[in-house]
Amino acid sequence: MNKLANSIVALALLSPCAYSLNLNPSINSTIVVNACKYKRTNSIFDMALINRGYFVMQRGARGPFFYTRYGHFKINDKDEVINFAGGRLMGSTEVEPYRFRLEPIKIPTDMLKPKATSKANLTLNLSAYTQPKESVQTAMSIYDTLGQQHVLTTIYTKSTSYAWQVSIVIDDQVISGSEIIFNKDGSANSESSVKKISWTSPQGIQNITLDLSELTQFFSPYGLTKSSQDGYSLANLSNINITADGEIILQYSNYQSVKFDKRVAIATFEAPEKLTEVIENFYIPNA
Repeated sequence: MNKLANSIVALALLSPCAYSLNLNPSINSTIVVNACKYKRTNSIFDMALINRGYFVMQRGARGPFFYTRYGHFKINDKDEVINFAGGRLMGSTEVEPYRFRLEPIKIPTDMLKPKATSKANLTLNLSAYTQPKESVQTAMSIYDTLGQQHVLTTIYTKSTSYAWQVSIVIDDQVISGSEIIFNKDGSANSESSVKKISWTSPQGIQNITLDLSELTQFFSPYGLTKSSQDGYSLANLSNINITADGEIILQYSNYQSVKFDKRVAIATFEAPEKLTEVIENFYIPNA
């Protein structure tokens, strides 16, 4: 048997090759043995190999591996990625450096469970033109442990040339008041820019770290540049994207993206011309 058959994971992970809906045949400048014709499709599971690799397939739970460059796949009723003959596409997981475990790729179709907000940050400019006792405010969505949406409002009231009082309100619940100090270069003082929030959600006490370190105070108009937080609501799987290096990205209806724990496994052979074709476009190594 070809010595690489037992080391299938001389994978193309180090040499990006798998493309889905993003085929660029002009890249293919190498002579490839057992090549298939390229055809653009609208299926998210159709892939083309631009290098000399082979997809790794398996028939049955304990069946032998076979190899193909034919990248037409679909999902079966067990959420496994299969080809037209029922062979399962294998994925690889790195268990330690340069050692991989091969398992069938089974797409998780469960709903993405909600995540409570634990971190939030704001990037904005508080105008140095603002007069003492004048206020501005921002609002952003956050989530509790059940994925219920709430509104976190921060109110900034100027107190001195370099200091602002910060009031934090979640829904109608006043959480805390504190101060943020700005340095003479307009940056936020690090000791006053991180706020620890503890509030009573409908599900109990929830702690949030609010990072205001990217706030500035310049002689420019007030402006919110960015707000972000790490919570989200319950969501359905809405799309799947397979990247050029074989990563599988699960995209959900709440705009979250999750990297699947396996990549598409790609095998290479020292002498691919010696592979035995068992059915059209499907090969096994010679003994």
